[in-house]
Amino acid sequence: MPPPISHYLFCGRSSVRVGCSAMNRIAKIWTLAIVALAAWSLAPAAAAKPKTEPETVAETPACPPAEAAARKPVIRHLDRKIDGADLKRIWFWRKKLPEKFYRRNNFGWAWAEIEGLEKKEYFAHSGIQSLEGFSKAVARRLDGMSFSPPKGQAKFQTLLVDWRGNLGGPDALPRWFDTEFKMLEDVAARLPDPSVSGKIRLYTNLEPCPSCRGVMDQFLAIYTNVEMEVFYEWPP
Repeated sequence: MPPPISHYLFCGRSSVRVGCSAMNRIAKIWTLAIVALAAWSLAPAAAAKPKTEPETVAETPACPPAEAAARKPVIRHLDRKIDGADLKRIWFWRKKLPEKFYRRNNFGWAWAEIEGLEKKEYFAHSGIQSLEGFSKAVARRLDGMSFSPPKGQAKFQTLLVDWRGNLGGPDALPRWFDTEFKMLEDVAARLPDPSVSGKIRLYTNLEPCPSCRGVMDQFLAIYTNVEMEVFYEWPP
């Protein structure tokens, strides 16, 4: 039988022969002693270290609410069944136009049911800028027509649009003569309180151009409790 594995433990100048089990016990004792000594040396430093306040974590502010989407009018094609009653009023006023304006340029009509608004019905023509030059009989027939406000007094801004509906370009014109602009300026001039509520039905013979759509958006941005429905006839 081979002799048990043994080690020599050196103590000073002499050595002592010990077995493996004894050697393991001695190693454990030294390990515990080293750990205890380390803990003892760190304790005073920990006690001397002043207590600090818990770190304050700044709260991340909540994301601001997204801006409400810009309000838009409902724009659709004319429906002769749904819009039958309005068409009767549209033709009532359109037939009052002088012959050369009867089927020329653009004709517009609107019905505004808005609280505090006495005038309900509006009509305009893009080719008629005033009643000057008409006979007294024609002027009487067209009494109440909406016109563009004096220069510099408009509430809404128009754009330069050509006859194809393109913004800008060599053929673009300032659209202050459009029927939608004239009627909505007329309505707005009678509504000093922007908090009023109601609804506008607006007819235009020709599909609204970008400038007129912009004027409608501006109107709805001011009168946030008013709804607008627009219907047009051409293109069919």
